[in-house]
Amino acid sequence: MFITPLSAKTIKPTIHIGTWQNNDEDGDGVPDEHDDYPFDAAKTTMSVVQEQEFNNNVGQANPVGNIPFKAAGVIAKNVDIDDFKFKIPSSMLFEDLSVTIILFKDDSRFTPSLTIINNNGDVISSIPTNIEHVGKVGQVITFSPKQAGEYNLSITDRNNLGADSFTYTVHAFIDIDKDAVPTNKELALGMNHLGQHTDADKIPDGNEYHIYTANFIFSHDVDNDGTPNWLDLDNDDDGITDAIEQTYDLDGDKKPAFIDLDSDNNAVLDSDELNLVEFIRYDLDGDGIPNFLDTDDDGDFLFDENDTQPLEKLIGINNLYPSNTSVISSATYSHSDEAVFINKVRPFSPANLNAENLKGDAAHLVMLKGDDKQPVVNLPVTITSENKIEFVIPNYPKVALGGEPITFFLAIDGYKTNSIDATLLHPKTPVVTGIPIKNVVEGDKVSITGANLESGTALVFADGPTIQLDYIDDTNANFIVPSDVGTGWFSLQNVYGESNYSSIKKEHVISLKVVMPDYLHIKRPFYVDNLDGEFYGINAFNNKQVQISSTTDYISLYYKSGIRLFQSYIADDSQIELSVDSTLKSFVLRAFAYQNKVENVQQLKNKISDLVSYKEFKYWYEENLRQESIDAFLKDDSYSIIGKATAVADDLYKKLKSERKNNN
Repeated sequence: MFITPLSAKTIKPTIHIGTWQNNDEDGDGVPDEHDDYPFDAAKTTMSVVQEQEFNNNVGQANPVGNIPFKAAGVIAKNVDIDDFKFKIPSSMLFEDLSVTIILFKDDSRFTPSLTIINNNGDVISSIPTNIEHVGKVGQVITFSPKQAGEYNLSITDRNNLGADSFTYTVHAFIDIDKDAVPTNKELALGMNHLGQHTDADKIPDGNEYHIYTANFIFSHDVDNDGTPNWLDLDNDDDGITDAIEQTYDLDGDKKPAFIDLDSDNNAVLDSDELNLVEFIRYDLDGDGIPNFLDTDDDGDFLFDENDTQPLEKLIGINNLYPSNTSVISSATYSHSDEAVFINKVRPFSPANLNAENLKGDAAHLVMLKGDDKQPVVNLPVTITSENKIEFVIPNYPKVALGGEPITFFLAIDGYKTNSIDATLLHPKTPVVTGIPIKNVVEGDKVSITGANLESGTALVFADGPTIQLDYIDDTNANFIVPSDVGTGWFSLQNVYGESNYSSIKKEHVISLKVVMPDYLHIKRPFYVDNLDGEFYGINAFNNKQVQISSTTDYISLYYKSGIRLFQSYIADDSQIELSVDSTLKSFVLRAFAYQNKVENVQQLKNKISDLVSYKEFKYWYEENLRQESIDAFLKDDSYSIIGKATAVADDLYKKLKSERKNNN
C-alpha cells in the first residue's frame, strides 16, 4: 500500500563525491569498485536473495527488502515467471529519483523481460536507460517512483521459454542519470553522475562500467593504462578509438568491440587488420560494418574464421562443374516413424540433409533463418555419405508463429552447393504420431495420438472440410468423421503451425444386387471386391453388405481365377447393381475419367444410356457373351472392349459440351 506522496518533499540526501585515484573512499579496506557501499565503512557487500518457488505472481513474490537489493534465480520452465517484492521507503523519495534494475545472464538464448508492477496489479511506466545489451547485460529497466510503498519486479522470458541454464542475477539501485550505473558508485569512482557519458567516446557509461572478467569481477581498466574505461578513448589500446569500434559484439564472445582485440574472431588482431587496409572504415561487402568488426568480410555467409579465403566470395560449384557435383535436394525432420516432415525442420531436433555426390571429409552447413537471413549459422559437419548429412537444428530462442523460412547450403573447400528453402517449425507445432484405427465410417469417433495437441487445434482435410479437434491432453485428441473427407488426408493446424500429414480411410456400407442374364452359364465359385471368401451361387450376393472406401470408384465381381464378370461404378447409392449394363457404363466412365472429372455419377449413367454408340456397344458386348467361350473375351479387358468404351466416352464428352453451349 502506498502511503507517502511525492508532495511530502523529502529532502535529497547529501552527496559525497570521490575520485578514481582514491580507490577506497570510506577507508574500509575494500576498493570502491568492489564495494556496494563505497561511502559507508560499516557495509561492504550486499547480500543476494535467492528466488524461492512458487513465486509466479504478485501474491507469492519473494521479498527482497528496500532499494538497493540484489537477487538471483532461474527461469527453469516454459512460461515461468519470477516475482520479487521490494519497498521504496518515504525517506528515499526526492524529485528526480529514478531506480534502475539491471539483469545479468549467461545463456544467449535467454531473452529476459522485466516489468514493474504495484500491489494493485498496475504496470508502472518505464524510462529509457542508456546502455546496450552486450556482454552479461541481458535486460535493464528504469522507473521513477512517485510514491513510497511496495513494488514488484516480474522476470520472465520474452519467448516463454525456460531452461536450467536461464540463470540470472538482478541488481536494483538509485540511478539519477539513467545510465544503469548506481549513482553512489559513479560518485565514488569519479564518473559523471548527472550525465550518461563521462568521456567523449560515444560509449555509454553503463557499458564501460559493466565490464567483467570471466569470473564476474569488474574490469574497470581493461588495458591497465591507469585510466578507467569511462575516461579512456581507446579502452583496449589497439589504435582504434572506442567511437569507431562501438559496442558491437558480432562474434558473440560477450566482449563488445571497444574492449575486444579481435572483434570479428577471425584470428587477426583488429590492430593488424587495420594495417591491411587503406582507411579505417574499409567495408568489403558494403554491409555498413568495417572489416575489422565484420565476422564475414566478403558477405558470403561463411564466417571468416571458417573461410580459407575470407576476402573472396564462395564459388557456386554447379556453375563450374555442372555434372556429377554435390547437390542438396531436401531437408527432413522425423519426429517418429509415423511423423516425417519434408522440407520442414524443428529447433533443437535432429534433421537430415538429403543430397547427391557429396565429396570431401568436412564442410560447413550454412543456415539462414527468416526473411532477413538472421542469425547466420555455420555448423561444422562431417561427410560420411554421398547422399545424406545428419545434423541438429540450432536451438533458436524465437520462431515466429506459423514457422519461418530457413535456407540451407553447404560450403566445401571454397565452393558452395545450391541452396534449398525449408520451413523452420515453431517448437509448439502440432505433430500427428498415430491413428490407431484408420478404417472408419461417417460418425465414428477417431483417436489421434501426437504432440502439442493444443486446445483450439483444427483438423483440416486436404480436399474436404475443416473441423475442430476434441482436445483431451497434449498427446491425445478425438474427432468425429464428417460426411465428406475427400481422399482422407489431413493435417492439424493452430496458431503455432501445421503438422505432418496423416490419413484415414473412410468407408461406407452398400448392399449388392447381382443381375445374371439367362444366357450366361458361369461356373462357380464367385468373388467380390472387399468380401472375404468364395460364393457358390449368385443369390448369395443379393443384399450382401460390402464396406468400401470413400476413394473407391468401382467394385467388381469375378469368377474362376480372377476373370472379371461384372463391374459397377459407384455413385452415392446405398445399393449397387452388378450387371452387364453396370459393367459397360463403368468401362465408359473409367475411360471418361482419364481426361475429365467425374461428377454426379448417376446423371452421367443416364446420359450414357441415351447414346447411340452405347446401345451399339452393349449389343456387340452381349453378342460376344453369348458365345460358348467367353473367358478370352473378358480376360484382362480386351482391347476391343476398351476401344469401344473409349469411343462412347468421347461421345459422352461431346454431348455434355453441346449441352453446356446450349445452356449458355
